[in-house]
Amino acid sequence: RVGIVAGSRGFLGAAHLAQLFAYGGNLLGSRLVGLVSRRADVFLIGRMLGAEWLGHYTVVRDTLRLISEAISGPILDVTFSAFSKLQRDLPRLRNAYTTGVQMTSLISLPAFAGLAILAGEAIPAFLPLWQGSIPVLQVLALVALLESLDAFGGMVLLACNRTAWTLFLAIVGATLTVVACVVMVPWGITAVAWGLVA
Repeated sequence: RVGIVAGSRGFLGAAHLAQLFAYGGNLLGSRLVGLVSRRADVFLIGRMLGAEWLGHYTVVRDTLRLISEAISGPILDVTFSAFSKLQRDLPRLRNAYTTGVQMTSLISLPAFAGLAILAGEAIPAFLPLWQGSIPVLQVLALVALLESLDAFGGMVLLACNRTAWTLFLAIVGATLTVVACVVMVPWGITAVAWGLVA
């Protein structure tokens, strides 16, 4: 029998190794595709609109992404373990997913809505040189909100060993993102942000 030693529990067979490599390969692929998706807008803006507009865009985009990860990250860390334990109990898994989304929404919705609403007053008062970022911040706040909630769907797929679906959805999402950015970038950074919402 083909296998490798797995601690004191004996051997890990070829079938189990194949499952591990499939899981890891799909997960790696989805991460790489996601990287392309996340940088497509930045690359196209820098290429077609120049450094000034790229600066306005990336400062807002990266700041909002950090806020989104700070809000949803701790909840995702806890829920992944719960999703894994409930993968064979669909009603309870559905309830856990709904709870995670609701908990994140309680924080992220007022946070990003507040940023979008207050940007028009706060940025001119405290950061007058960044007034050009106000429209794109207001749109990207919506993008950040959607991303913070969308993360739970991907976490459910990973917990249920559906990494092939994760890779497939990542490819579809990246394709749509790149197409939207290519179409919208001639109209400016705010148009690119609306393309990400779509």
